[in-house]
Amino acid sequence: MGSGSSVGILMSLYNGVPYLQQQLNSLLQQTCPDWTLYLRDDGSTDTSLTIMHQFAQQVGKERYVEVMPRNSEHLGVTASYATLLAVYKSVL
Repeated sequence: MGSGSSVGILMSLYNGVPYLQQQLNSLLQQTCPDWTLYLRDDGSTDTSLTIMHQFAQQVGKERYVEVMPRNSEHLGVTASYATLLAVYKSVL
């Protein structure tokens, strides 16, 4: 995990704009400041990926946020989280 973080958060989205900003704001309000966020866009057709990158730039100096490259193919929930988990395990 980035910078010795103690909590790893995996977030996969597919057209998540209606909920994404609220989810990201919720992370910033947590009392545990020691976390790493791994974001994956599962082929969204909305602006989810743009919002993810903006968030990573906004908090990148304080926390480790990794936005995985977009996969043009929609994998579905299980495969998308499996991809995130594989990346997360590789950095432990």
